[in-house]
Amino acid sequence: MFSSSSELISWDYHGTIADDNDLKETVELLTDPDSVRLFQIDITDPSFASVVLLSSIPSADQDDFSEAVEKLVELGQHRIRLNWKTISSGSEFTTVALVDEDNMVWDSVIGSVILE
Repeated sequence: MFSSSSELISWDYHGTIADDNDLKETVELLTDPDSVRLFQIDITDPSFASVVLLSSIPSADQDDFSEAVEKLVELGQHRIRLNWKTISSGSEFTTVALVDEDNMVWDSVIGSVILE
């Protein structure tokens, strides 16, 4: 759980990035402004946290985000679909995490918590 905002409720394995088509599809999933969700914290009030769509942040920041994430995606990584629940509304959403043999490489919610 992150703050009192979101809770991880389940996960599913969705295979390995095996070829250039998988790589392209994964980059598109991880950088789609209308589906990627980020965990956002108000640094002036750390008790306030929310999950927002990538499309709700300034376009320059969206571009920076996409460039940074694209550099992380590599052949051989595994895709894990993480299913989340927003505590306040009960609504559910999904993110795609990348993992290699040893570590989590990226997930938009978990990664944005670390960046904040």
